[in-house]
Amino acid sequence: MVKVSRKNLLKTVALSLSLLAFAGCGGGGSTDKKEAAKNAAPATDKIVQVKSEKASDLEAAAKKEGKLKVYSITSRVTKAGAAFEKKYGIKVEATDMKDFELIDKITSEVKAKADGADMVIAQDSGRVYGELLSTGYLQNYVPADLKADIPAANQSPLVFVYMNKVLFYNNENGKPCPITNLWQLTEPANKGKFFFKSPMQEGINANFLTMLTKPEIADKLAKAYKDLYKKDLKLTTKNAGYEWIKMAFSNGLVMGSSDTSMTEALGVKGQGINNVGLLNYSKIRYAEKKTWQLVLATRLLLSAVSIILNIHS
Repeated sequence: MVKVSRKNLLKTVALSLSLLAFAGCGGGGSTDKKEAAKNAAPATDKIVQVKSEKASDLEAAAKKEGKLKVYSITSRVTKAGAAFEKKYGIKVEATDMKDFELIDKITSEVKAKADGADMVIAQDSGRVYGELLSTGYLQNYVPADLKADIPAANQSPLVFVYMNKVLFYNNENGKPCPITNLWQLTEPANKGKFFFKSPMQEGINANFLTMLTKPEIADKLAKAYKDLYKKDLKLTTKNAGYEWIKMAFSNGLVMGSSDTSMTEALGVKGQGINNVGLLNYSKIRYAEKKTWQLVLATRLLLSAVSIILNIHS
């Protein structure tokens, strides 16, 4: 027999509509992790006996709740929620927000003992683990009937989907990618021509910059510099990773707040656009519908620095 809190019943069913997916908890905050975990469930929650974790049993129990509240960093949750509501008859209240907003909102709600989300889809794994999972504000949950079908490596935390950040460019009229080496993004000729989502609004791009400073990646960047300019890089910082960041940000880096809007600006036709953007690969799905002229910079993917272009969300 499995004990499931009243509020958790919807969470268990919700995962069948499924970045990282978690069950949400209300409750008070505490600097002590054990105390926070103990206080994560609201005092008003009832403890309901569920004889098994079969989908049918959980569905029946969840329908008594009547509503599923979801916080997500992807707009796709709206369509998924509509399909879920149609299938199960349970109303879905889905909120699409940026990762930092989601993390702050959950933290504030738990500390205020407010009625928060039943299910959360987030992407900044570092902050999610440190601020939400380890404190007990969120609970990882894997449906028993799906456990055997999900690779063990993707169960803790439960992974919903992997997304890649890649370099895109506008290839209207068959023009080639304007760069073949990342260091060219730091050159005066490419000033203001690199699109990059603000690392202050998305942890993934902050993680990307951090990764560049790792010794093994910095060494690859140093080699790429020598391959391009036929000379060694003169450092004014700790390593080639820090140097690239310093030079790229000093070269008019265009920091947007949305991968979608930046992808659209990059792919629009008839404007002679010669820019490059490190953007979410999933945005390519809009290219045909919106007639964007947008392709992956495959020459860079095949270069010596390709390892730094594959960034998982």
